[in-house]
Amino acid sequence: MAGKLIVLCMMVVILASICIDDSTACFVSRVTHIHTCNNCKVHKRSVRKNSEYTSTFKACDSDDNGKLIEKEMMKCFPQPGSHLAEIFESLDIDRDGELTFEEFQKAELNPKKKPATNCHLDMLEKCGGSFLQFAHAHARDQSISETSMCEALQEYGNCVDEKSGTCHTEDTKNFAAKLLHMIRTSKKDGVCPDIKINGLDNKDDGNFEKLPCSKDAILKCDKQFLDDILQWTPSCDALEAYDECLQKTTESCNDEASESARKAADDIFKAYKSTGECDGNTY
Repeated sequence: MAGKLIVLCMMVVILASICIDDSTACFVSRVTHIHTCNNCKVHKRSVRKNSEYTSTFKACDSDDNGKLIEKEMMKCFPQPGSHLAEIFESLDIDRDGELTFEEFQKAELNPKKKPATNCHLDMLEKCGGSFLQFAHAHARDQSISETSMCEALQEYGNCVDEKSGTCHTEDTKNFAAKLLHMIRTSKKDGVCPDIKINGLDNKDDGNFEKLPCSKDAILKCDKQFLDDILQWTPSCDALEAYDECLQKTTESCNDEASESARKAADDIFKAYKSTGECDGNTY
């Protein structure tokens, strides 16, 4: 259980995008960069591109009122909050706090990947946001379950396994090792026992033993963490609160699972802090 919950935290700190399906939401999730084009030459868009802009606008317009508020835009694009706030302000020509479709069209959506300056951060960005996208997509349908979480964890593990094979930094090596350890712990706790990732003993070696103290404590923190994420609390803030919650609620649990969970949460939070991505609460 500890493994699943800590890995959950790891996956949501660095925002990224994946294609969940072939719908408009997939187009939105593929957009890796958005910027304004007020002072640059905009080529005439194709019929297909115009259709994509229309579909994207409608997908973001959650209340179907024909306008986007800043919160709706934040939900649609995997960008740092401060970056999107600046974009929203520059697009909002009449300063009414809402974007019409005409204003929205001035944005330049770029589905092409930006050049990576650091393969470790690129791995975190590419893999880390998949669960966030997955969680919000399923939260709208009230269908988050252990099965769906395990599927997201499997996808995330596959992504890290693939990316770490071409990124040979010490940070990536350590991160991948921690992830593998967390998934192994999950399997031993009977959580996501069917996950299969390279380097992991895929046989059923879980003891499925119930640990009342640590289990209840971790679940309490997990609920708080998910509530924070679904309320669009900056991911780094949510992770820090989760770390503090775990340290407090499991301190009376004298078992290996609690100790492992506390140490992992603390180590992972410090690792993300060291990347600088949490500075200024932009994520």
